[in-house]
Amino acid sequence: MVVPDRIIERKQKHMSKIEDLPVLIYTPGRVSSGSCSIALMKAGFENRFHVHVMNEDWRDYSGAASPKTGMSPQQEARYEFDRKVRTDIIDAKQECLVVSLVREPLTRNMSAYFMNQVDKKGIGGKTAESLRKGFLTRYPHFVPLEWYHREFNQVLGINVFDHPFDADQGYQVIESGRFKILLLRTELTNEEKGKALQQFLNRPIDMEVSRKSDKYELKEETNELYREFKKEVTFRPEFLDYLYTSEYARHFMTPAEIRSLRNRWQSDAAAPVAWRTAP
Repeated sequence: MVVPDRIIERKQKHMSKIEDLPVLIYTPGRVSSGSCSIALMKAGFENRFHVHVMNEDWRDYSGAASPKTGMSPQQEARYEFDRKVRTDIIDAKQECLVVSLVREPLTRNMSAYFMNQVDKKGIGGKTAESLRKGFLTRYPHFVPLEWYHREFNQVLGINVFDHPFDADQGYQVIESGRFKILLLRTELTNEEKGKALQQFLNRPIDMEVSRKSDKYELKEETNELYREFKKEVTFRPEFLDYLYTSEYARHFMTPAEIRSLRNRWQSDAAAPVAWRTAP
């Protein structure tokens, strides 16, 4: 598939702007990383690079491309940019700062499903139960649980699970070789995230400025479906076990938070549906 040159050129223009230490916003999707990138742009960080997939093995494993249609020109451009960042910064052995946002896995997966499948492809139906079935069977629920092992660790050579994370505080700094990393919970308030980013980057960061600038908004019809879905949907205990007993959840979340989320989403009355755990 040919990627429009203008898309690649526009994205790669950033590569000529590195004057200070590069800042990578390196996360899975749907964790408010776009808002973080906007806030850093507003704070004057032209040398920031917002990337999701720098390991092509993870791209293929996670099923980013449709088996029938492949990737769209926008996806191709996105991956080409991520590859260029890896070549010019990571593989070139540059020192850099890394910001990685971490989100509770269930609502993160809901957000990704409604954005990528319901909103963009119009699939999933219109009722809470049809959307629940589609969410369980169509969305790859392993993505947030495995992203740090199969993507972050493979590219940076750092296993975040080998380093303690203060789940009560909601953020942690890791220094390893040429990388200094801020792991930051999405669920913190904008003020809390701004303070953590300011400490890490040594510059005031206002997360509030990103609210009206975030381009990743759902269509109004999808947004209404999403609101109703979150009001009505529940899940069986075994599905929540899969998410909340994972290494990811146990590392980044407090036991109290996990109990609260189980109480919010769990129901033995929910119809059994096999969920997607592999490509």
